[in-house]
Amino acid sequence: MNRLSPRQIDGILGGIVGLGTMLVLGALVLPGSPPAGPTAVSLLLERGWVAGLWILAALGLGTVVLPALPADLRVPALRLPLGVAAMLTIDLALGGLGLLGRDHETIAWLAVLAPAGLGIGMIARRSPGAGGASTSRVDPWRLAIPLGLPIGVLLLAATSTPGWLWASEFGGYDALSYHLQLPREWWFAGGIVETPHNAYGYLPGGVSAAFLHVMTLVGDPNAAAISCQILVALLTIAAADATATLASVWAEDADDPARLVPRLGMLALLATPWVVVTGSLAYDEAAVMLATAAAATLVLRSSREPETTAVGDARLGGTLGLVLGGAVLAKASSGVLVVLPLAVMCLVLLPVRRWPAIVVGTLVGGVIVCLPWLLRHWSWTGNPVFPFATTLFGTGDWSAEQITRFSIGHASPGGVEAVLAIAHEFLFDDLLGTLPAGEPWRPQWWWLPIAGIVSLVVTSSVAGESSAARRRGRSLLAAVATAVIAWSVLTHAKARFLLAIAPILAAAIPVASSSLRSAGPRRVVLALAWLVVLGPAVMFATERNGAPAAAIGGDEAFDGSMEARMIAVADARTARELRAEASRAFILRDLPDDALVLMVGVADPFHLAVLREDGTPRLRYTTVWTRGPLETALAAAQDPETSKDAATIAAAALDDLRADGFTHVLVAPTMLEIWRTSGWLDPALEPAQIAALTSGPGVRVAHRFSDGSVLLSIVPTDGAA
Repeated sequence: MNRLSPRQIDGILGGIVGLGTMLVLGALVLPGSPPAGPTAVSLLLERGWVAGLWILAALGLGTVVLPALPADLRVPALRLPLGVAAMLTIDLALGGLGLLGRDHETIAWLAVLAPAGLGIGMIARRSPGAGGASTSRVDPWRLAIPLGLPIGVLLLAATSTPGWLWASEFGGYDALSYHLQLPREWWFAGGIVETPHNAYGYLPGGVSAAFLHVMTLVGDPNAAAISCQILVALLTIAAADATATLASVWAEDADDPARLVPRLGMLALLATPWVVVTGSLAYDEAAVMLATAAAATLVLRSSREPETTAVGDARLGGTLGLVLGGAVLAKASSGVLVVLPLAVMCLVLLPVRRWPAIVVGTLVGGVIVCLPWLLRHWSWTGNPVFPFATTLFGTGDWSAEQITRFSIGHASPGGVEAVLAIAHEFLFDDLLGTLPAGEPWRPQWWWLPIAGIVSLVVTSSVAGESSAARRRGRSLLAAVATAVIAWSVLTHAKARFLLAIAPILAAAIPVASSSLRSAGPRRVVLALAWLVVLGPAVMFATERNGAPAAAIGGDEAFDGSMEARMIAVADARTARELRAEASRAFILRDLPDDALVLMVGVADPFHLAVLREDGTPRLRYTTVWTRGPLETALAAAQDPETSKDAATIAAAALDDLRADGFTHVLVAPTMLEIWRTSGWLDPALEPAQIAALTSGPGVRVAHRFSDGSVLLSIVPTDGAA
């Protein structure tokens, strides 16, 4: 009988612990409610299979791409990162050609089943007993069990209906605004289309294209939301495994008989609450972390080859272009946070003679991978990277004022203030109290930045190490320093985006421990592992006033259907009370089918009934950088030749909205005030003008919400209600 390898034992035991974690933490629901753990496990199977199929397809594509590398760089663990980059490119291309979305199920299945078959075949060839299993041993209680804890939290959180977790992300606002909302709109459109009302549709959108693929396979974009979250969770686990590979290659000549280095690298990443938070939402950080770990592994492995050819270096560059291009497709900020740091790493680590071939290969590979995005944007706006580089390539349909507001929203605080902002958020988790008012404090970076940077310094300077080992450490230290400095100087210095370099920080910790060549530090690290691994679980347990699992299996609580059923069976008095406190989703859903609502300050419409059954819009919204019908109407009503008061301008704007078929306006003043204080608000929506609009004779209040929002009914021109 074939024996299982330690890695396989880790996986089995970790999976058991993860399942137990889901069941235990799933009991943290509101009093009187049934435990959510079994529901979460059921959802993981029911809605996770399609995410697993996408991952298998990526693995199959990676099996095809890997042989393109020089023989010495064909690290088996790189199959999945390479395949993910390829899948993102394919999904963007198919979506851009109008081959994904409603009525395109056949194409979606063909695009995933063929490569998935290759992935299954690869797994079968590497099954237990196929050869090459490690004979090293490590007590599974030391690391397999701790690994299962954050994985369990990650998967449990991923089965929660979007909109509930996490407090620091305001219920995953970005997912409801564009990560999930855009592919939902694309699904109805039958492919990736321009969305002038949603500025985020101009980002590369590689992960959103993958979500579109998943939604097409499921056949219902709303039901597929949890499938998309599970896909991100699987990508996060893949990023942790890629971090283990990075640590292993980094410390290849270290004394590590029990193979603790890769396991600890994986654990260090998963024990970081930020990783679990973003990894359980429909976000894109997981794909970026996967790309960072894979690209750094390629460069480290290549640096060990004393003799290379220009052709081999060009092939290395092409592969780096695929991985780094995939990172940019996943998140545009990767140009600063992944591409630039990896370039610096190559400059430090590789000899000058190798640079030209690698640079050319990387450029060619990266441009090819990014072509779906570049061509799409060029056809839409005339600017292939819109809304960036507008001074060079043009502003598309945006006004100079819109470009200015967008630039303000992404500008660096500048100088010392920028460095302090990064230090506060990145190193000290905002312990010094620098968070904006209303934003909750959560220790989400936990221990990783400080421990990782200290470890990088250790690996760069330990006297007992070879000069090559110290150079590896210095190259990665330079990469991290480049990312932090560039991000603080060139952009808004928000520390969450530095998750892109988290795999390097996580891998550095076990590598530094092994470089000290003493059992003492290793015992300390193992002891700390049991402590820090509790971070994600504690974060989860303290979410939503101790009821973090209340939204597992709770889709109907977010789309208004549960309230509709409760009101339908309630007595008249109770029904009135329920309706008075009803959610935005129910009130908008309860409007007549011929209603057309303009939402102002509402940019997270994923749970709202945006379309009628025939596909025509019921709701219109805009994101912060774009101009909607109200902004356009208000601006048109203003006459620079004469001084009109706010009431006159509001009345003229309402006439325009009425002529365009709008029957209602929903105004969310809280969000408008956030945009105003941030410098992002369209000047047409200044508070005095909104006040005139909401209190004028051309509207009547249809409903007031508990959050201060108000639904206004536009009075017809004949004055009838």
